[in-house]
Amino acid sequence: MNKRKTFGFIYTFTCPAACRHCCFACSPARTEKIDPVLVEQIISSPYFIQEFQTVFFSGGEVFLYFDEITRLMEKAKGHYQIQCATNGFWGDDPVRAETMIRKLKKCGLTRLIVSYDEFHADFISATSIQTILKLCKKYLVAIEVQIAACQSSWRLADTANVLLKSITEISVSEASVLLVGAAKENLCEKDLIYEYRTIGERCLGSDAITIFPDGSVYSCCSPVSYSTPHLRQGVLRTGMGDAQMQQVIENDSLFRSLVKYGVNGTCGRRWPNHPVSQKERYVNVCDLCHHAFSQIPYKEE
Repeated sequence: MNKRKTFGFIYTFTCPAACRHCCFACSPARTEKIDPVLVEQIISSPYFIQEFQTVFFSGGEVFLYFDEITRLMEKAKGHYQIQCATNGFWGDDPVRAETMIRKLKKCGLTRLIVSYDEFHADFISATSIQTILKLCKKYLVAIEVQIAACQSSWRLADTANVLLKSITEISVSEASVLLVGAAKENLCEKDLIYEYRTIGERCLGSDAITIFPDGSVYSCCSPVSYSTPHLRQGVLRTGMGDAQMQQVIENDSLFRSLVKYGVNGTCGRRWPNHPVSQKERYVNVCDLCHHAFSQIPYKEE
């Protein structure tokens, strides 16, 4: 069978930063963290090895638990492409950063994603990010800088200017902030970056699932996932057999409907007694999805 999907772990909600826009409201005060025994069980599962191409570790800040993560990467190496996301706090010590980059490459890291923008700059220095970018070039580690933006914040060009020459030959992407998590409390709708054309209703999805610190599985790779309980497929728990895990992962009929019929089409088919109102404009289909499902009562099964 062809490998077909990405599965990602939001490994922890703990983070040395408490960014105003954070979709999961991560901070130093948060203590939630997934059980590494469960993570090892998942990545070693014959079902996951057969079905999935890529494993993604994110947070919070995954490298607060660097030894755990690299041990799990060793288990995943040879079965998956391995990606990690970080805010780059560890780049403030060049010696430590070089040791970490070399270790990550040895453990099979395929791609490192660094989040940096005006929000992260409140906590992380540009020098730390520059150090990491230069080391990744030195050791031939694929790296990408991801930028979150709103109308009043730095945009892609502003962030690139802050990082100066270290940004050359580096992939950089920008995404609009969505009003979930900390952003819901700290930002406002008028400051979002909207698409001024009709957005597509169908979920593009990237064929990915996300697993959170409590083991809950969401058929979504978007920042809105954890704030949209309808997208929750079930919970993976330590000791589950392969067949039980497969049942949770393949409990994705809602996601498949979103891909086939779109957000409004899915809501109309599944919840005809709960008509969904529309906003005048949306950031993207994820914004549309979150807004629509927020109007439909949710009952946990």
